Amino acid sequence: MSKRTQAELALLGVTFIWGTSFTVVKDALHYISAWDFLAFRFCLATLVLLLLFWKDVRASTRPDLLAGIWIGAILWLSFTLQVKGLELTTPSKSAFVTGFSVILVPVLEAAFRRRSPSRTNLTCAAVAFFGLYLLSGSSHLLPLDWGVFLTFLCAIGFALHILAVGHFTSRANTKVLVVAQIATTAFLATTISVGKSSLSLDHPRRVYLAVVYTAVLATALAFFTQNWAQKHTLPTRTALILSMEPVFAALVTYFTIHEPWTLRIFIGCLLIFASIIVSELKIEKKISLEPLG
Repeated sequence: MSKRTQAELALLGVTFIWGTSFTVVKDALHYISAWDFLAFRFCLATLVLLLLFWKDVRASTRPDLLAGIWIGAILWLSFTLQVKGLELTTPSKSAFVTGFSVILVPVLEAAFRRRSPSRTNLTCAAVAFFGLYLLSGSSHLLPLDWGVFLTFLCAIGFALHILAVGHFTSRANTKVLVVAQIATTAFLATTISVGKSSLSLDHPRRVYLAVVYTAVLATALAFFTQNWAQKHTLPTRTALILSMEPVFAALVTYFTIHEPWTLRIFIGCLLIFASIIVSELKIEKKISLEPLG
């Protein structure tokens, strides 16, 4: 099995873990603030990563640390917007709107390279925007549902995160890059939580189970796997695999909490998912022969 195949299978596993995490986090947010949850999650994830990669961190270079801090700031903002949005919307809606980041990857990449996005990408983005409007549940174009709107902003952040990881991972130590970005997220999340005087240890057991699940599997393991895998595959292929996240999330919410779906929500999700697939397949066809570098 080639490194590329191993990397893409690993990314699929990560995508499944992230897809299941929406329901887990939504349940925990009934008992804990978003600020506290992010602080606990990323502090525990940082501890796990430091235990595993302490030698690499001690031998790290300044450029690797700075790259990780930069990516971590993007990651913190993205997760903050996602969790605050999840407080106000359903897990499956949150997952499908987060998945919009996949469409934004080639669009933003074209902008950074000072190229015009293809007609296919622009059309897919327009269709996906209409899907977002349907998901908002509003009978008017504005204002959109705040949960959907905040999650859309988080999707922009995650698209930037994918591009940033793809940019730095080829030249940086993967282990140091992951530890630095997760530690940065933990520091910022804890600072905000303490600043709001909301940090408390008095939470039910299910909250701490959610923290362990998201910290160990959905953060420490998942982000190390993503950073390693992106050394061996293209950013657009990464984005295409990550597009399965909302599908996994929708299946989990349907079978666990029996989340109700209206025809409007179903059509909105379908439009977003179809746009993601068409957009990424079009890009992949164009760059399938591009060297990984």
